[in-house]
Amino acid sequence: MQSTDQPIEAAVDAEVPQELRQAVVSLVSAKELADQLAQGNRVERDLARKCDLPHGEDGTSFFREIFPFCGHWEPSGSSAIRRVPLELTVGHSWRWQPEHVDPQDRASLVERLLSCTDGLERAEVCWIVPLGLFLAHEGKNRVAFLRSEGATHYPAFTTPYDYPAAGRLQLIQASGPHGDEWWAVLDHDAIEPLHYPGWVQPVLTAYGVRTVHGWPTAFPSYAAVKEEIAYRGRYQGPRSLALPPVSLATLLAREERAAEAVSASFIDLRDVRLKRPWKLGLIALVGAFLVGVLVVQPSLGEFSLLSACLGALVLLAVMLFAEPLTAPRRQIVSEGR
Repeated sequence: MQSTDQPIEAAVDAEVPQELRQAVVSLVSAKELADQLAQGNRVERDLARKCDLPHGEDGTSFFREIFPFCGHWEPSGSSAIRRVPLELTVGHSWRWQPEHVDPQDRASLVERLLSCTDGLERAEVCWIVPLGLFLAHEGKNRVAFLRSEGATHYPAFTTPYDYPAAGRLQLIQASGPHGDEWWAVLDHDAIEPLHYPGWVQPVLTAYGVRTVHGWPTAFPSYAAVKEEIAYRGRYQGPRSLALPPVSLATLLAREERAAEAVSASFIDLRDVRLKRPWKLGLIALVGAFLVGVLVVQPSLGEFSLLSACLGALVLLAVMLFAEPLTAPRRQIVSEGR
């Protein structure tokens, strides 16, 4: 751990654009309300669960839950004790709530927390620099309390992290089987679903990310992307973190390969079988032919001619009128499709 024997740097929120700042403030306020419901009485907890409100143990888990393309947690700069804006900081009052503090002790606790820069009580914060968002990691319970006491900034050991530039990101709003679905695309290739679009979309829009309405025709099929996302979702733990993002280019190449026309025989077709009536009919036809040959006992020339005519008639009937094979619908290509 880096030494904290250093002066407190100035506040680090001066460069946040006003529109983005307002969006982040709204996100932080909504998160605090969700935490209050999750820690409230039974009715409030039921409401939080029914509304599927996200709430994490700390700011970093909350950030990973709602923001796309969080990437690997690698600092983009040096850590330092900085004055962090409380209105832009995601906390989590999981151990104690502001109302739990005795009124007689509130002033002294505020003074202690605002002067704490070292030791076990030191706060630690992850700073998502491009978004102007701060994620309380250690000392997350104090955030709501200090806000309730009117404090605007507090000291915290702050580590900066990067986030993809707005020009590299794209939001997709497409119709799904249960209503609109939101997706995020990075560098026109990697794609992730937004599990909580109502929370993150205002922030990303204020950040400058463009929104496309409708599933782009240049993308792989919606079903293919959903299937790949579902496949990734089956993995839990460290293995899922090691998987690369879903690639649109890879899915497109896979679809093009699957749609490529190649030479094939009936034997090459998967899941294709002969219908039962045709099986019985062919067996009966072969049986009748053999019986006729045994009874009539034609000459070799007559036998060859009879066999050729019979085979030609059967083949012509099958090609013109019959549907002797059954196959999955996805393997039957029609002109009107």
